[in-house]
Amino acid sequence: MRSALSEIATLSVYPLIGARRCQGGFVPGSAFPWRDGYFFEWVRKAQDQQLMEAAAGIIAKELDLNTDQMRLSWGCANPSRLQFHLVPYATSLWSAIWHLFARDTSAGIGWRVCPHCLKLFYPRRKDSYFCEPKYQKLYAANRWWSEHSNEELGKRRKERSKMRLKHNRTARNRRAKGRK
Repeated sequence: MRSALSEIATLSVYPLIGARRCQGGFVPGSAFPWRDGYFFEWVRKAQDQQLMEAAAGIIAKELDLNTDQMRLSWGCANPSRLQFHLVPYATSLWSAIWHLFARDTSAGIGWRVCPHCLKLFYPRRKDSYFCEPKYQKLYAANRWWSEHSNEELGKRRKERSKMRLKHNRTARNRRAKGRK
């Protein structure tokens, strides 16, 4: 987080980070919790919680700046049920990207790293933690086996011992009758 904030603090971009759109231009504003020129002093003393709060504040102001010209309208996908939903309209690709980023973080479904192959992926469902369904199934099967293995192995041992006992009895019966 410190290195990301260090990079942001030294950027020279237009409009400045934290600026607000006003009529045809931008009103400068600071999204940073430190005074100009005192970043390295601030970051040296800042705790992890302060770093996270600073990053969240900077991102929130950039979201406001880059999505302020989006239009929202209401749509009705199913008129028989009268269920309405918001339909955002982005005026630029950049505002659409920022809007989708915000939706990802607000819905709790964002990019994830597959625990199996360590690939970065975007989940199709909220409960997907693996990049491919086969890895999800393999994980579920392994988890089930680790929880139920003792019980299952016990059942299998009992069945095998019954089969051996049954096999021994039938072999004894055959020998008793004079057959091999």
